[in-house]
Amino acid sequence: MKSKKVSINIVTWNSITYLPDCLKSIFDQSFKDFQVLVIDNGSNDGTVDYIEKNYPEVKILRNIHNLGYSRAHNQGLKLSKSDYILIMNPDVILTKNYLFELYKNAEKMKVYSAFTGKIYKFHFKIDELKEIVFTDIIDSVGIKVDRNRNFINLGENEKDTGQFKEKKDVFGISGGLLFLRKKDVELLNINNEYFDEDFFVYKEDIDLAWRMNINGLKSVFIPEAFAYHHRQADQTEVKNIKSIRKNRRKKSNMINYYSTRNHFFLMVKNDFLKNYFKDFLFITWRELKRFFYILLFEFSSLKSYLNFFKLLPKMIKKRKMILKDKKSANNFRKWLS
Repeated sequence: MKSKKVSINIVTWNSITYLPDCLKSIFDQSFKDFQVLVIDNGSNDGTVDYIEKNYPEVKILRNIHNLGYSRAHNQGLKLSKSDYILIMNPDVILTKNYLFELYKNAEKMKVYSAFTGKIYKFHFKIDELKEIVFTDIIDSVGIKVDRNRNFINLGENEKDTGQFKEKKDVFGISGGLLFLRKKDVELLNINNEYFDEDFFVYKEDIDLAWRMNINGLKSVFIPEAFAYHHRQADQTEVKNIKSIRKNRRKKSNMINYYSTRNHFFLMVKNDFLKNYFKDFLFITWRELKRFFYILLFEFSSLKSYLNFFKLLPKMIKKRKMILKDKKSANNFRKWLS
């Protein structure tokens, strides 16, 4: 059977709250040359039963346990034979022409490997009724990076006033809705992994974006494509202790743990020493603030440091493979703000 042009891969884990609206938005697309693969990480809330009953055309790969975001998506990437992959969270809703706009632009813009549209936030008006409220508040139009190695969603929490109305090159794209050219993704395969499975969950999309830059692969924002995301963990920059505490307390202990540990993995694996030393003071000041915050207010995250050092030798080995024969640090430096 001939493969569809686009494979839509969704990783689920007890996602029944979001899945009906997510899948409806997919099958309402004006572009129809796609197939859907759901990789389920051991859901016990009826997620798989719902898909089998209502969307029998969706292929399901069932994992007995939660294997994490990275490993589950790697399973999907290995199975896909399509020209393009749309990696999509179940808490995302597409507008009717989302796939059409990205596919159309990807076919024209061959120098780009990854694409995103303008992603807005949605929320539930009344939790019990699950009434969706679509907003004009931006969730992400890409990923940006500061000199202190703080990676945040470009435009997040900004009201859309037309500030992102042109196509724009971006450092990377959020893994919640990531459109990839499959043949280019193959260049990022290390030890039979695309996303780093040691990350398990969180910031694996930033790691992929950084490796794309190292390999000269480009990402672009397409303003004509729209989608909505129900984000539970913001990535906007917060500067005072009160806002930091408020932001981190919104997140689960698991997210704070993986966020802290995986941030160090990112730098060890991908940062050129030349760039690191140029930004040493910015990076050090931020990491000192992070450490003392955890020491005073978030003691449970201290184990992230211990696990980082435990896996450090493995990350150094990966670094050698990623940066082998890579001479230029400029692909990353141009994105720093």
